[in-house]
This record gives sequence, C-alpha cells and structure tokens, in this order.
Amino acid sequence: MAVIMPLTLAWRYLDRSTFDTLHTATAINWWIGGVVFAWGAIRYRSRSLGLLAILSLPIAVYLTQAGIFQRFGLNPAWQAFGLAALVPLYLAAGFKLSKSNADPILRGHSRAAIGTGLALGVIAAFWSLTDLNSGAAAAATHAILAGSALLAASLWQRPRYSYWASLFSFTSTTFAITNLGFTFGQTGVGWVSLALIHILGAIALGNR
Repeated sequence: MAVIMPLTLAWRYLDRSTFDTLHTATAINWWIGGVVFAWGAIRYRSRSLGLLAILSLPIAVYLTQAGIFQRFGLNPAWQAFGLAALVPLYLAAGFKLSKSNADPILRGHSRAAIGTGLALGVIAAFWSLTDLNSGAAAAATHAILAGSALLAASLWQRPRYSYWASLFSFTSTTFAITNLGFTFGQTGVGWVSLALIHILGAIALGNR
C-alpha cells in the first residue's frame, strides 16, 4: 500500500487533467492508507508507519477537497480551511501521546504529530491568502488557527501561546469585515469589539 498510494497520486496528476473516478479512487486510497498506517504504527510500534499515517491525512484532505471544490466551483484558497482543521487534531493527538513518558515510540509519534500540525498551520495561514478577492477563506482559516492556538495554550499550560490566538483572531476578524464590504469606520467597530472580548476573557481567566 505504501507503494500504491504515491503511484496512484502520480498517475492522477501526471496522466489526468480531470476530476474523474481515478481522482475519487485516489482520495479514498489515501484515506484508507492513513487509517491502516495509524493502526500499524500502534500495533507494530513502528516510527515509519506513524510518519506515513501523519502525512497521509493532509494529502487525503487535499484530494477530497479538490474534488468537491471543482464540482461546486469553489476557489482553491479554501484548501487552507481543511488543512487548518487538521491542526487542532494533530496537536491534541500529539499532546496525548506525549504523556507516554516511558514509551519512546509513542513520544516519537507525539513529536511528529505536533511538528506536522505546526507545519500545517503555517501552510494554511499563507495558503488562505492566495485569493483575497474574497476574504471568507482567510477569515475561516485564521479563526480555526486562533482556536488551535488557544487549545495549545490550554493543553500545555503556556499562556504565551495565546498571543498567536490574538493575532489570528485579529486577522480573521479583519478578513471577515473586509469580505462583508464594511467601511473603515465599521472595521474599527469590529476591532474594538474584538478588544473587548480579549479584555473580558482576561478578566475571566484572572478570576479563576
């Protein structure tokens, strides 16, 4: 399967220019492969299978979204949304696996999952900016990344990670307001509202 998956992917993009049955089969192949690799990584305590599982999921998401976007005429910038949605999943999985202090294999899987999650976050943040004619993709993507940063701050008890949440919430709000066609004055209202949310959140956390 580890050989068939990249071969079908190469065949799909080198030999076909349409989103036909081969594309669908390739996407399904990568989804199934990711599940099988994940099972094998745990069952046989394999670092290589764990890495294959971690890398298979983003490719499966990309292929699935590409077919959906082509059918409904959506801009490829929305690919960033699906990749961003994987970030909290990878961070949560990495955190859970990191608790296995006595198991070096699981800790290796943890580092790979966290590293891949961070890489996907960076890719998604910039990919969403490839189409600014509509800021919807960027707004939705950065909102998920803001939530991911809050999740990381909560899981690892690192308050400084919340700075990234503030940054992404600011960019998400800005892109959303721009997409709605508001004036500069109305944009200021959105920023002030976001600042108030930050202040109320800080007060709530300070009273805990």
